[in-house]
Amino acid sequence: MNSALLIAAALVAAGPADVWPGFNGVGCDTAEIRSLPLHWSPTSGIAWRSSQAGLGASSPVIWKGAIYTSGVDESGRWQMTALRLTDGQCLWAKHCAGKSTKNQLGKWAAASTPVVDTDGVYVLGGQHEIVALKHDGEVRWRRGLTRCEGTSGATASLAQDEANVFALFNHQAGSSLVAMNKRSGAATWTAARDTSASATSPIVACIDGIPQVIVSSAGMVESYDAATGRRLWWIGNLAGNIAPVPFVSANTVLIGATSPLSPNELFQALQSNLALQVESRDGKWGLQVAWGSNGRLSGLASPIAHAGYGYWTDRHARLSCFAMRDGEEVFSEELDEPCEIAPLAVGGRIYLFGKYGTTTVIEPGPKFVVLTKNMIEVRSETDERQVVQQAVAAVDNNLVIRSEREIVCIRQLKRE
Repeated sequence: MNSALLIAAALVAAGPADVWPGFNGVGCDTAEIRSLPLHWSPTSGIAWRSSQAGLGASSPVIWKGAIYTSGVDESGRWQMTALRLTDGQCLWAKHCAGKSTKNQLGKWAAASTPVVDTDGVYVLGGQHEIVALKHDGEVRWRRGLTRCEGTSGATASLAQDEANVFALFNHQAGSSLVAMNKRSGAATWTAARDTSASATSPIVACIDGIPQVIVSSAGMVESYDAATGRRLWWIGNLAGNIAPVPFVSANTVLIGATSPLSPNELFQALQSNLALQVESRDGKWGLQVAWGSNGRLSGLASPIAHAGYGYWTDRHARLSCFAMRDGEEVFSEELDEPCEIAPLAVGGRIYLFGKYGTTTVIEPGPKFVVLTKNMIEVRSETDERQVVQQAVAAVDNNLVIRSEREIVCIRQLKRE
């Protein structure tokens, strides 16, 4: 059972196995997903594929038979699209005024993953506003972003609890974490943060019974009370934590850090991949570094914990596994491709999504046992090697994978 997702599931009303409500699936109980596809190929196991959602790098979210995803059309106009899970049919599409933010290559890209709940879907619309829509596409409210919010820093994925949507705005000129009321879009609270230029996103978790928003960004990991915005605990003197989001398993927070921009910070970044023990005693929070990752770095993907083991993937296609009890490295193996998506643990398997289309499925535990390798392909419009797997969502019997231009649904074959 993925304990971090199980803890977060109590914060958002959700179905047992037909909901993937946010980035990395936070808010769903993957233990309720009975099965996922084990075998597929470019000619087998693919239920449908659709390019109707436009270009983008954000993750799809799923709510009871509908897939919601943000994207941009060829002119750079932002859109929110709903697709039917069964066959990929477009249910509706909404556009936002203006254009989306550009990625580091100068191309239009939808980077922020929305969140979805019983009332609808909440999404960062381009660089201009946050929009709440009903499940049928009707707009409930729009919240225009301020100048300091609505720039290239407005690319982090959204997070949520039952009452609020949380948006992180990272800027060199000053950063903030904003809680917005789900019913109205009004600000519940705003936490000013230190200057931070990073691509990380907030997550919502519950530690010792306290719902909190956790941010790992540019040298610090900080936790804020979800109801009030008061900072609960923090740890600094980190480096390289500019992309992977934390992973919470009971009282343990796994922190990932990638290669830093400055070579002088490399040693510090190696020490910043760690397991942090967090406890609340008599209203005071205590922190302790339980163990480090033995000099292993993360890539863009978050580390995860599952069934007593922690898993790290790095930029060089290496998977490392650690015993959660003491941090002992039990194996470190080379994969076929680097992974930019967090590993997915479900149904007694761990799925590792290679960026160029290969998904390696392994057994959980202290030995590296490969169950299968699967491949999907996308149409290439250039001679450059394409990033095929940019984001993933999962519900019972279905994997939904996003490439830059397509949404691909892989469905379990009957023999599995």
